[in-house]
Amino acid sequence: MPEGRRFREMEETDIMVHAFPRGMEIPAMFVRSRESGIQAGLPVFRGRDPKRPPEWRPLGEALRDSLSREERGTFVAVDGDSLAMKEFSPEMMKSLRVRGADIWLLTHVEDADDVFDVFNLGVDTLLAPFHTIRSVRDLRDIHDVSDSVVPVVFCMNGSALSASHPMPVMEALDELVDAGFYRNCVFDTDGRVSGYDWDSVRRSQPSAIPFTESEVSGFQNVIRPHRPRRPIPRPSSTLRQ
Repeated sequence: MPEGRRFREMEETDIMVHAFPRGMEIPAMFVRSRESGIQAGLPVFRGRDPKRPPEWRPLGEALRDSLSREERGTFVAVDGDSLAMKEFSPEMMKSLRVRGADIWLLTHVEDADDVFDVFNLGVDTLLAPFHTIRSVRDLRDIHDVSDSVVPVVFCMNGSALSASHPMPVMEALDELVDAGFYRNCVFDTDGRVSGYDWDSVRRSQPSAIPFTESEVSGFQNVIRPHRPRRPIPRPSSTLRQ
């Protein structure tokens, strides 16, 4: 299909959405661009490594699957290909269009140049993995570039992942606060972040955003992996080898 025709058809099928209520759950999905349009899948990670979803579906179908129109104002687009390849790629964002929605993009980010590239593509909020940012200086540069960047602390086995070594969750968040970030995301990739740590995050950073399937309370918003209504098998292979 000619590229111009494909993009025109995508524009015609864009999804009308409304403002996402405060204090609600925000759905997160793997997204990828293919000839037929944007596809979505269940976002599952093993630590910092994305896992291949067992099923890809049209993004519009995924958004309509279990969300009411009132709840479709914000969603997290997880660029699993970029995270797997460990480099930012603009290809998927060039064709991602959801009318009326705030798009929060979780993708590979190393420095301020990557941030400029992302926002040039029309992203509302950038979720930047803490462990892919190269240095504390790069972290501070990213903060100076935009206040629409939310660092994401990936956690595995109850510890936060960094560019060099695992560390306590609160230690990672303190490092982000020192760099000027007061709105951060804690991504519990395996459900092992302790209740004590969630309580500590809630007390010290009330604007923090949990990304988890565990039951947490007291946060303004929580990001949840989006699951379709019909059950599908859990993924077993890496997203990219």
